[in-house]
Amino acid sequence: MAADGESHPPAKAAEEDEPVRDKTWADRAQVIVAGATVVALFVTIVVAWQGQQAVNHNSQITQRQSLDTQLSTAITSIGSSDTAEEIAGLLLLAQNTSSRFALQRGTAEPAADVYSDYTTALQILSGYLSSRTQEFLTGYSDQASAPFGRGYGIPASPGVPLDIYYAADQIRVLLASDMKSDVAGLGLGERPALDLANDELTGQSWTAIDFSWISAFLVGIDLRGGVPILRGCDVAPTSC
Repeated sequence: MAADGESHPPAKAAEEDEPVRDKTWADRAQVIVAGATVVALFVTIVVAWQGQQAVNHNSQITQRQSLDTQLSTAITSIGSSDTAEEIAGLLLLAQNTSSRFALQRGTAEPAADVYSDYTTALQILSGYLSSRTQEFLTGYSDQASAPFGRGYGIPASPGVPLDIYYAADQIRVLLASDMKSDVAGLGLGERPALDLANDELTGQSWTAIDFSWISAFLVGIDLRGGVPILRGCDVAPTSC
């Protein structure tokens, strides 16, 4: 007891508060460190996500550029004067068009652009077919021995040029049932158009092709020797 009669807490009590205080600061430090770790982890995740997005974007651009390059090659080949190269271009064009549907998720190409690519391919093929069949009919020189023209006769050997068959075949590829589903899957509600008017397609079969889902112009088309009944069209087709 103090001389003045008042009691004082022993000095040891103040010293006992120090470990408690030190423990509190240690707990706080642990919380701070843990919080910093969480923030660092979050930042790492965000950076990784952004990096993956950049990779995906670059991959999309690369794929689309590859398809555009392939399309350019196809069009150049179709314009060649070499039959083999023309046929290769026709095949490549149809493949390129089909690939744009198959790879759309990876390329992120807008539906309107894919549809435009599709209708452009139909126009190129139908234009090629119209031009080549007209050249063939105009240049046919065996009328004396084997009369032939749109709607009559059979052409002398070697017959209808091979590239005409290939062009027609690629149109059939682009009008097949799976392609019909792909076009509908774009969700645009558009109806493609195809002009085969006055084309010489004798000996070719179109029995499996459904023209009812497109606007087809078939006035004067020659399908003798093939199957003249086209699904979605009249027996003597004009348009459908």
